[in-house]
Amino acid sequence: MRRERRRQNQRGAAIVETVFAVLFLLFVMFGIVELARLWFTQQLATAAVREAVRAAAVVADTSVSTTGVARINAVLAAGGIPSAKIISPTVGLAPIVGSTDQQVVASVTVEFNTVFPLLLPNLGTLNIPQTAAMRWEGSGT
Repeated sequence: MRRERRRQNQRGAAIVETVFAVLFLLFVMFGIVELARLWFTQQLATAAVREAVRAAAVVADTSVSTTGVARINAVLAAGGIPSAKIISPTVGLAPIVGSTDQQVVASVTVEFNTVFPLLLPNLGTLNIPQTAAMRWEGSGT
């Protein structure tokens, strides 16, 4: 009789343990998905500024900014980043220290919002800044 009671009590404990284990694994899985999305957004922002300086490095000085910003917006849009999440894309010429040459400098900040704000409240909204520079090969107007 005593053994029967123990088995009945164990059934409820097993269900509770399974529920906790599944919830923990789901939380870990959602965390991995969010970190992967964050890393993808960061890599996409890096690719956007690199493409912007590549495109702007060979144009005339009057169109460096417009060419670079257009390239940033195009790369981020192709990656699924809406224009509302793109903060302050800038592309311009800057002098190279110790040289008479100039370089193209591009920077952008992309806003990242988590899909699961209740599970990861510390992640919430992050701004991801990226900058790239390349020697300017274009000519003056």
